[in-house]
Amino acid sequence: MYIIKEEKYLLMPLAFNEFCNDIVSLRDSSKYVGPIQSKRIIDNDVIDEIIAFCNNSDLPIVIDMNNIINYSNRSFSRLLSIENAQIVISRVEESLRDTIEEDLGSIYITIDNSLCSSEKMREFYQCEKNSILNVDHIENLRIVNWMKQCVTVDEVDHLQPLDSSGVYCNMYINAKRLFADPIKYYFIIYQMICMIDNSEKDFDALVSASRNGANIAEIIGWLLNKKVIYCPSLGPRFSLAIHLVDNKIRKNRKYAYIFDFMCLGTEAKMLNALLSFAGASLVEGYGIANYINLEHEYQFGVLNRMNCLIDVQKEKVQYRIAGSKEEIRDILVEENDSYATRIQEF
Repeated sequence: MYIIKEEKYLLMPLAFNEFCNDIVSLRDSSKYVGPIQSKRIIDNDVIDEIIAFCNNSDLPIVIDMNNIINYSNRSFSRLLSIENAQIVISRVEESLRDTIEEDLGSIYITIDNSLCSSEKMREFYQCEKNSILNVDHIENLRIVNWMKQCVTVDEVDHLQPLDSSGVYCNMYINAKRLFADPIKYYFIIYQMICMIDNSEKDFDALVSASRNGANIAEIIGWLLNKKVIYCPSLGPRFSLAIHLVDNKIRKNRKYAYIFDFMCLGTEAKMLNALLSFAGASLVEGYGIANYINLEHEYQFGVLNRMNCLIDVQKEKVQYRIAGSKEEIRDILVEENDSYATRIQEF
Protein backbone atom coordinates (compact mmCIF):
# COMPACT_ATOMS: atom_id res chain seq x y z
CA MET A 1 0.00 0.00 0.00
CA TYR A 2 1.26 3.48 -0.90
CA ILE A 3 1.82 5.59 2.22
CA ILE A 4 2.45 9.33 2.27
CA LYS A 5 4.95 9.99 5.04
CA GLU A 6 4.66 13.31 6.84
CA GLU A 7 6.71 14.33 9.85
CA LYS A 8 3.97 13.75 12.43
CA TYR A 9 1.74 11.15 10.75
CA LEU A 10 1.36 8.58 7.98
CA LEU A 11 -1.42 8.96 5.44
CA MET A 12 -3.11 6.19 3.44
CA PRO A 13 -4.71 7.55 0.22
CA LEU A 14 -7.27 4.78 -0.31
CA ALA A 15 -8.56 5.90 -3.71
CA PHE A 16 -5.07 6.07 -5.16
CA ASN A 17 -4.23 2.62 -3.77
CA GLU A 18 -7.36 1.20 -5.40
CA PHE A 19 -6.30 2.88 -8.65
CA CYS A 20 -2.88 1.19 -8.37
CA ASN A 21 -4.55 -2.18 -7.83
CA ASP A 22 -6.53 -1.68 -11.05
CA ILE A 23 -3.37 -0.68 -12.93
CA VAL A 24 -1.59 -3.85 -11.79
CA SER A 25 -4.61 -6.00 -12.73
CA LEU A 26 -4.82 -4.40 -16.17
CA ARG A 27 -1.10 -4.75 -16.73
CA ASP A 28 -0.97 -8.39 -15.66
CA SER A 29 -4.12 -9.57 -17.41
CA SER A 30 -4.03 -7.22 -20.44
CA LYS A 31 -7.81 -7.02 -20.10
CA TYR A 32 -9.61 -3.70 -20.35
CA VAL A 33 -12.50 -3.29 -17.91
CA GLY A 34 -13.84 0.06 -19.07
CA PRO A 35 -12.90 3.70 -18.44
CA ILE A 36 -11.08 4.22 -15.14
CA GLN A 37 -12.63 6.87 -12.92
CA SER A 38 -11.28 8.87 -10.00
CA LYS A 39 -14.18 7.76 -7.76
CA ARG A 40 -13.45 4.40 -6.16
CA ILE A 41 -14.96 1.57 -4.07
CA ILE A 42 -13.02 -0.31 -1.38
CA ASP A 43 -13.52 -3.86 -0.14
CA ASN A 44 -12.70 -5.89 2.99
CA ASP A 45 -9.15 -6.61 1.82
CA VAL A 46 -8.36 -2.91 2.11
CA ILE A 47 -9.70 -2.82 5.67
CA ASP A 48 -7.45 -5.82 6.51
CA GLU A 49 -4.43 -3.85 5.25
CA ILE A 50 -5.47 -0.78 7.24
CA ILE A 51 -5.82 -2.78 10.47
CA ALA A 52 -2.49 -4.53 9.99
CA PHE A 53 -0.74 -1.23 9.28
CA CYS A 54 -2.33 0.57 12.25
CA ASN A 55 -1.29 -2.24 14.60
CA ASN A 56 2.34 -1.80 13.55
CA SER A 57 2.67 1.97 13.54
CA ASP A 58 3.79 4.27 16.34
CA LEU A 59 2.72 7.37 14.43
CA PRO A 60 -0.90 8.50 14.00
CA ILE A 61 -2.57 7.12 10.88
CA VAL A 62 -4.72 9.26 8.57
CA ILE A 63 -7.08 7.21 6.37
CA ASP A 64 -7.81 9.48 3.40
CA MET A 65 -11.31 8.76 2.05
CA ASN A 66 -11.28 11.38 -0.68
CA ASN A 67 -12.95 9.98 -3.85
CA ILE A 68 -14.17 6.84 -2.04
CA ILE A 69 -17.88 6.54 -2.81
CA ASN A 70 -18.70 3.13 -1.32
CA TYR A 71 -17.31 0.25 0.74
CA SER A 72 -18.23 -3.24 1.92
CA ASN A 73 -21.08 -3.26 4.43
CA ARG A 74 -20.01 -2.66 8.07
CA SER A 75 -16.30 -2.80 7.14
CA PHE A 76 -15.28 0.19 9.21
CA SER A 77 -16.71 -1.30 12.39
CA ARG A 78 -13.67 -3.60 12.35
CA LEU A 79 -11.44 -0.60 13.15
CA LEU A 80 -12.88 -0.75 16.68
CA SER A 81 -10.74 -3.85 17.29
CA ILE A 82 -7.54 -1.75 17.18
CA GLU A 83 -6.25 -1.06 20.68
CA ASN A 84 -5.16 2.50 21.52
CA ALA A 85 -6.02 3.56 18.00
CA GLN A 86 -4.44 6.77 16.70
CA ILE A 87 -6.64 7.20 13.65
CA VAL A 88 -8.18 10.04 11.68
CA ILE A 89 -10.57 9.15 8.84
CA SER A 90 -10.36 12.23 6.65
CA ARG A 91 -12.21 13.79 3.70
CA VAL A 92 -15.21 11.47 3.94
CA GLU A 93 -17.76 11.92 1.17
CA GLU A 94 -20.99 13.38 2.52
CA SER A 95 -22.95 10.40 1.20
CA LEU A 96 -20.84 8.03 3.36
CA ARG A 97 -20.54 10.01 6.58
CA ASP A 98 -23.71 8.75 8.27
CA THR A 99 -22.89 5.14 7.37
CA ILE A 100 -19.35 5.32 8.77
CA GLU A 101 -20.60 7.06 11.93
CA GLU A 102 -23.07 4.22 12.39
CA ASP A 103 -20.30 1.63 11.89
CA LEU A 104 -18.08 3.27 14.51
CA GLY A 105 -20.80 4.09 17.02
CA SER A 106 -20.04 6.81 19.56
CA ILE A 107 -16.35 5.91 19.87
CA TYR A 108 -15.14 8.13 17.02
CA ILE A 109 -15.59 11.90 17.16
CA THR A 110 -16.91 13.65 14.04
CA ILE A 111 -15.39 16.99 13.07
CA ASP A 112 -16.05 18.62 9.70
CA ASN A 113 -15.89 15.77 7.16
CA SER A 114 -13.52 13.67 9.27
CA LEU A 115 -13.74 11.22 12.17
CA CYS A 116 -11.19 10.90 14.99
CA SER A 117 -10.61 7.87 17.21
CA SER A 118 -10.25 9.89 20.42
CA GLU A 119 -10.21 13.38 21.90
CA LYS A 120 -6.43 13.35 21.58
CA MET A 121 -6.75 12.59 17.86
CA ARG A 122 -9.34 15.34 17.48
CA GLU A 123 -6.77 17.80 18.85
CA PHE A 124 -4.14 16.30 16.54
CA TYR A 125 -6.47 16.75 13.55
CA GLN A 126 -7.05 20.41 14.45
CA CYS A 127 -3.29 21.01 14.48
CA GLU A 128 -2.57 19.13 11.23
CA LYS A 129 -5.83 19.93 9.41
CA ASN A 130 -4.30 22.11 6.70
CA SER A 131 -1.77 19.50 5.56
CA ILE A 132 -4.27 16.62 5.85
CA LEU A 133 -6.88 18.36 3.70
CA ASN A 134 -4.29 19.46 1.11
CA VAL A 135 -2.32 16.23 0.97
CA ASP A 136 -2.77 15.78 -2.80
CA HIS A 137 -1.30 19.19 -3.56
CA ILE A 138 1.55 18.70 -1.09
CA GLU A 139 2.47 15.33 -2.61
CA ASN A 140 2.20 16.74 -6.16
CA LEU A 141 4.58 19.57 -5.22
CA ARG A 142 6.95 17.11 -3.55
CA ILE A 143 7.08 15.05 -6.76
CA VAL A 144 7.59 18.13 -9.00
CA ASN A 145 10.47 19.28 -6.78
CA TRP A 146 11.92 15.76 -7.03
CA MET A 147 11.65 16.00 -10.84
CA LYS A 148 13.71 19.23 -10.98
CA GLN A 149 17.02 19.07 -12.81
CA CYS A 150 19.05 22.23 -12.16
CA VAL A 151 21.50 23.67 -14.69
CA THR A 152 25.02 24.59 -13.53
CA VAL A 153 27.17 27.48 -14.79
CA ASP A 154 29.58 24.97 -16.37
CA GLU A 155 26.74 23.54 -18.48
CA VAL A 156 25.62 26.84 -20.03
CA ASP A 157 27.89 26.65 -23.10
CA HIS A 158 26.27 23.34 -24.07
CA LEU A 159 22.75 24.43 -23.14
CA GLN A 160 19.99 24.18 -25.74
CA PRO A 161 16.84 26.36 -25.73
CA LEU A 162 13.49 24.74 -25.00
CA ASP A 163 12.09 23.20 -28.19
CA SER A 164 8.63 24.65 -27.64
CA SER A 165 9.34 28.26 -26.70
CA GLY A 166 12.96 28.89 -27.70
CA VAL A 167 13.97 30.29 -24.29
CA TYR A 168 16.67 29.16 -21.88
CA CYS A 169 15.93 28.15 -18.28
CA ASN A 170 17.86 27.55 -15.06
CA MET A 171 16.27 24.13 -14.51
CA TYR A 172 14.10 21.50 -16.16
CA ILE A 173 11.05 19.72 -14.84
CA ASN A 174 12.35 16.37 -16.03
CA ALA A 175 9.41 14.09 -16.84
CA LYS A 176 11.78 11.30 -17.86
CA ARG A 177 12.74 10.94 -14.22
CA LEU A 178 9.07 10.44 -13.41
CA PHE A 179 8.75 7.69 -16.01
CA ALA A 180 11.51 5.75 -14.22
CA ASP A 181 9.57 5.65 -10.92
CA PRO A 182 6.27 3.76 -11.47
CA ILE A 183 4.62 4.71 -8.15
CA LYS A 184 5.27 8.44 -8.53
CA TYR A 185 4.19 8.16 -12.18
CA TYR A 186 0.95 6.42 -11.18
CA PHE A 187 0.30 9.10 -8.55
CA ILE A 188 0.62 11.90 -11.10
CA ILE A 189 -1.51 10.00 -13.64
CA TYR A 190 -4.23 9.49 -11.02
CA GLN A 191 -4.10 13.16 -10.04
CA MET A 192 -4.50 14.15 -13.69
CA ILE A 193 -7.48 11.81 -14.08
CA CYS A 194 -9.02 13.45 -10.99
CA MET A 195 -8.43 16.84 -12.62
CA ILE A 196 -10.11 15.64 -15.83
CA ASP A 197 -13.10 14.21 -13.93
CA ASN A 198 -13.50 17.36 -11.85
CA SER A 199 -13.49 19.62 -14.90
CA GLU A 200 -16.52 17.74 -16.31
CA LYS A 201 -15.49 18.79 -19.82
CA ASP A 202 -16.65 16.55 -22.65
CA PHE A 203 -14.08 15.65 -25.30
CA ASP A 204 -13.69 13.06 -28.04
CA ALA A 205 -9.95 12.39 -27.98
CA LEU A 206 -6.65 13.41 -26.41
CA VAL A 207 -3.90 15.25 -28.23
CA SER A 208 -0.24 15.78 -27.33
CA ALA A 209 2.60 17.77 -28.87
CA SER A 210 5.77 16.44 -27.22
CA ARG A 211 7.33 13.05 -26.54
CA ASN A 212 6.85 13.37 -22.80
CA GLY A 213 3.28 14.56 -23.26
CA ALA A 214 2.64 11.66 -25.61
CA ASN A 215 3.81 9.12 -23.01
CA ILE A 216 1.43 10.58 -20.44
CA ALA A 217 -1.41 10.89 -22.97
CA GLU A 218 -1.04 7.24 -24.05
CA ILE A 219 -1.52 6.02 -20.46
CA ILE A 220 -4.43 8.35 -19.75
CA GLY A 221 -6.01 7.56 -23.12
CA TRP A 222 -5.74 3.82 -22.41
CA LEU A 223 -7.31 4.24 -18.97
CA LEU A 224 -10.12 6.52 -20.17
CA ASN A 225 -10.67 4.62 -23.42
CA LYS A 226 -9.92 7.73 -25.48
CA LYS A 227 -8.04 7.93 -28.77
CA VAL A 228 -4.72 9.80 -28.68
CA ILE A 229 -3.36 11.94 -31.52
CA TYR A 230 0.30 12.96 -31.50
CA CYS A 231 1.17 16.29 -33.15
CA PRO A 232 4.99 16.46 -33.08
CA SER A 233 7.33 19.40 -33.58
CA LEU A 234 5.15 22.29 -32.50
CA GLY A 235 7.21 25.33 -31.54
CA PRO A 236 9.46 28.06 -32.95
CA ARG A 237 12.36 25.72 -33.72
CA PHE A 238 10.21 23.39 -35.81
CA SER A 239 7.40 23.53 -38.30
CA LEU A 240 4.58 21.02 -38.37
CA ALA A 241 3.82 19.14 -41.56
CA ILE A 242 0.05 19.55 -41.36
CA HIS A 243 -0.61 16.63 -43.67
CA LEU A 244 0.91 14.27 -41.06
CA VAL A 245 -1.96 14.87 -38.64
CA ASP A 246 -4.64 16.48 -40.80
CA ASN A 247 -6.19 13.11 -41.69
CA LYS A 248 -6.36 12.17 -37.99
CA ILE A 249 -8.11 15.32 -36.79
CA ARG A 250 -11.86 15.24 -37.31
CA LYS A 251 -13.97 18.27 -38.05
CA ASN A 252 -16.35 19.32 -35.22
CA ARG A 253 -14.56 17.03 -32.75
CA LYS A 254 -13.45 18.19 -29.30
CA TYR A 255 -9.91 17.53 -28.11
CA ALA A 256 -8.15 17.71 -24.73
CA TYR A 257 -4.45 18.57 -24.66
CA ILE A 258 -2.12 16.50 -22.43
CA PHE A 259 1.33 17.86 -21.55
CA ASP A 260 4.04 17.55 -18.90
CA PHE A 261 5.30 21.11 -18.34
CA MET A 262 4.07 24.39 -19.83
CA CYS A 263 6.62 27.19 -19.98
CA LEU A 264 5.16 30.01 -22.11
CA GLY A 265 2.26 28.10 -23.68
CA THR A 266 3.61 28.18 -27.25
CA GLU A 267 2.66 24.57 -28.00
CA ALA A 268 -0.87 25.09 -26.68
CA LYS A 269 -1.37 28.19 -28.83
CA MET A 270 -0.08 26.50 -31.98
CA LEU A 271 -2.07 23.36 -31.27
CA ASN A 272 -5.21 25.45 -30.81
CA ALA A 273 -4.56 27.12 -34.19
CA LEU A 274 -3.98 23.75 -35.87
CA LEU A 275 -7.21 22.27 -34.52
CA SER A 276 -9.19 25.40 -35.42
CA PHE A 277 -7.80 25.24 -38.96
CA ALA A 278 -9.08 21.66 -39.21
CA GLY A 279 -12.55 22.67 -37.93
CA ALA A 280 -12.03 21.05 -34.53
CA SER A 281 -11.70 22.61 -31.08
CA LEU A 282 -9.31 22.44 -28.13
CA VAL A 283 -11.69 22.42 -25.18
CA GLU A 284 -9.27 21.88 -22.30
CA GLY A 285 -5.70 21.03 -21.38
CA TYR A 286 -4.20 19.05 -18.49
CA GLY A 287 -0.57 18.99 -17.34
CA ILE A 288 1.76 18.40 -14.41
CA ALA A 289 3.17 21.90 -13.95
CA ASN A 290 3.22 25.37 -15.50
CA TYR A 291 5.40 28.49 -15.44
CA ILE A 292 3.15 30.91 -17.32
CA ASN A 293 0.24 32.36 -15.36
CA LEU A 294 -2.84 30.42 -16.51
CA GLU A 295 -5.22 32.61 -14.50
CA HIS A 296 -4.40 35.79 -16.44
CA GLU A 297 -7.18 36.95 -18.79
CA TYR A 298 -5.66 36.27 -22.21
CA GLN A 299 -7.08 37.79 -25.39
CA PHE A 300 -7.86 34.50 -27.12
CA GLY A 301 -8.38 32.42 -23.99
CA VAL A 302 -6.68 29.15 -24.97
CA LEU A 303 -4.31 29.35 -21.97
CA ASN A 304 -7.27 29.94 -19.67
CA ARG A 305 -8.48 26.48 -20.67
CA MET A 306 -5.26 24.87 -19.43
CA ASN A 307 -5.11 23.15 -16.01
CA CYS A 308 -2.04 22.03 -14.05
CA LEU A 309 -1.37 20.27 -10.78
CA ILE A 310 1.40 22.71 -9.80
CA ASP A 311 2.01 26.38 -10.67
CA VAL A 312 5.77 26.72 -10.13
CA GLN A 313 5.60 30.50 -9.64
CA LYS A 314 2.89 30.28 -6.99
CA GLU A 315 4.81 27.55 -5.19
CA LYS A 316 8.03 29.59 -5.32
CA VAL A 317 9.92 26.95 -7.28
CA GLN A 318 12.91 29.03 -8.43
CA TYR A 319 12.27 28.42 -12.14
CA ARG A 320 13.60 31.29 -14.26
CA ILE A 321 13.82 31.88 -18.00
CA ALA A 322 16.01 34.01 -20.27
CA GLY A 323 16.32 34.81 -23.95
CA SER A 324 20.02 33.96 -24.32
CA LYS A 325 22.81 31.85 -22.83
CA GLU A 326 24.47 34.99 -21.49
CA GLU A 327 21.33 35.97 -19.57
CA ILE A 328 20.84 32.51 -18.10
CA ARG A 329 24.55 32.44 -17.09
CA ASP A 330 24.07 35.74 -15.23
CA ILE A 331 21.02 34.28 -13.47
CA LEU A 332 22.96 31.19 -12.39
CA VAL A 333 25.91 33.27 -11.13
CA GLU A 334 23.48 35.47 -9.19
CA GLU A 335 21.84 32.36 -7.66
CA ASN A 336 25.23 30.92 -6.69
CA ASP A 337 26.31 34.22 -5.08
CA SER A 338 23.01 34.44 -3.21
CA TYR A 339 23.37 30.84 -1.98
CA ALA A 340 26.96 31.48 -0.82
CA THR A 341 25.83 34.60 1.06
CA ARG A 342 23.08 32.67 2.84
CA ILE A 343 25.55 29.96 3.87
CA GLN A 344 27.92 32.57 5.30
CA GLU A 345 25.07 34.25 7.21
CA PHE A 346 24.01 30.89 8.60
